[in-house]
Amino acid sequence: MSSASVLAVGVHGASGRVGRTIVQACQSDDVSRVVAVGCSTGSSALGIDIGVLAGVGELDLPITTLETAPSAGLNAWIDFSRAGRNIEAVEHLH
Repeated sequence: MSSASVLAVGVHGASGRVGRTIVQACQSDDVSRVVAVGCSTGSSALGIDIGVLAGVGELDLPITTLETAPSAGLNAWIDFSRAGRNIEAVEHLH
């Protein structure tokens, strides 16, 4: 698959177990790449490279809050954060 057809994915809740698994899956195929990651404002994972945290090697992609994570150019946001937070995420993206 050419780089022009690779899906640009954002993951909210990226520092959690499922979020890290999504990052691993996206980085291990030719179809998608994680290009934005977010977590809760008070998370101890803020600023940590998601590739290191997910065990796929450094991606030069630090975890930020949803409010500061880039969303332009994304094909999809995947939200595995806390319940209720996904409504805030949708409102932020509009």
